[in-house]
Amino acid sequence: MSDSTIPGIEGVKMAAAAAGWNGSPQTLAKDGQVSMPQTPNGTVIVAAINKATLNNEGTIAITSAASPVIEQLLPFGATAPWTLNKNYRANNLNITNISEHADTPILVQAIGPGIPGVTPKSIVIGTPIDVAYGEVVQGPTKPQNMSLTIQTNSSTTTVVGVIGGPAANGENGKVIAVNFSGDKPEEYYAVSATNSYRLNFNWNGGQIFVGNLSSSQADKVTLTLRAL
Repeated sequence: MSDSTIPGIEGVKMAAAAAGWNGSPQTLAKDGQVSMPQTPNGTVIVAAINKATLNNEGTIAITSAASPVIEQLLPFGATAPWTLNKNYRANNLNITNISEHADTPILVQAIGPGIPGVTPKSIVIGTPIDVAYGEVVQGPTKPQNMSLTIQTNSSTTTVVGVIGGPAANGENGKVIAVNFSGDKPEEYYAVSATNSYRLNFNWNGGQIFVGNLSSSQADKVTLTLRAL
């Protein structure tokens, strides 16, 4: 993979064509692309945010196998990413920046249990864990009522993707934001105007997988998994 600096945007790197992408955060310039040769057979959450310094609208195209192309507009100035929960059923995944203007870098990320090349940190019941931008954690739950507290000590919008529990329409991902102002985006499960949110669940002892999907300017998030 060869990196080049995006003209006019100091310090921002992009991958012209990042084959073998493992979902880690990548900034794509116009026409830049990332490609995951094989996704896991389970939920993958894609996140994308427009990082333009000018008032440029961004657009990405998402393709997988022979499925129809998904095009998504990304507004300038957003502090939280657009997200998509989907099971690509072990097919490939490609994301391309098809924005009209050259100075429209798009930050993309994809998380999900079993993505090749990713080793999650362990989340342990009763022990808070800090999860930085781009990091993922995974661990077992108990066959009883549980809770996951999502908290940040800053005022920046922080977004996490939580995967686990019964699948609905083939997907079992939830996107949750704290320090969020405005209406809840349609694709989000929940938002909180405060700096914390508690997710209550009972997944009969299944695994929980969580990733920090925030903008690169956001602070770390602290996760606390509890048995109730």
